[in-house]
Amino acid sequence: FSLSADTVIGDLIIVIAAMVFASYSLMSKPMLKKYTPIELSTIIMTVGASSLIVIALPSLFRLDYASVSALSYSGVVYSGVLSIGLAYIIWNYGIKQVGPVRTSTYQNLVPVLGLVLGFILLGEQLTFTQYIGAGSVIGGIILARL
Repeated sequence: FSLSADTVIGDLIIVIAAMVFASYSLMSKPMLKKYTPIELSTIIMTVGASSLIVIALPSLFRLDYASVSALSYSGVVYSGVLSIGLAYIIWNYGIKQVGPVRTSTYQNLVPVLGLVLGFILLGEQLTFTQYIGAGSVIGGIILARL
């Protein structure tokens, strides 16, 4: 934790990203009355992917695709299909079922699950601060549910 000038820009980017995602979640609720979670996710992914392709077009032409490993390609497929595609369908389903506020509460579990999986799969050692942070997140979710 630091309030140093070295991290201010990154901290601001994180806060802005959280605000944008919160806005997305709130704006999704009325759209989910018209579209199913899969339809809304498809629309959002199509618009987002199209925008990113336009921005990345110059790099896409310069890339030496043969030099990219099969493992890297599989990582892109995994990320696109599961981490992004399936996750947004589940997210939109949650918003439709219980609303954006209750659904957003569970987004705070992402870093906690990262810690747990890092511990289980990679054998990483957790620090006291990480235990406190994870406990605070879980306590906050329980408190929000009450």
